Amino acid sequence: MNGQKGRQITVLTTVFTITINPDNFLTLNPWQNFRILEGGGTYYPDLEVYDLWYTFIEEGVTKITRGFVYKERKNDDDQRIINDWMEENRKYDN
Repeated sequence: MNGQKGRQITVLTTVFTITINPDNFLTLNPWQNFRILEGGGTYYPDLEVYDLWYTFIEEGVTKITRGFVYKERKNDDDQRIINDWMEENRKYDN
């Protein structure tokens, strides 16, 4: 996805699409019966990582999902780099 700056890119998942906007902020659009109350995040092109979050209702209870999505890394050194980055950038609810 490198070299895509200034273009909008859409990634399909099983419950929603992730759109990378020109400013690298994410827009989530649900499909079928999955209902997102709020959601968003940021795409980090240098690391090829999606940092995303969304709230949804399941059986009458509002829940939040927050996390990172990325492709498997080629080796242990590359995995350590992304693990360290995620630990430094992880956000927690208080």
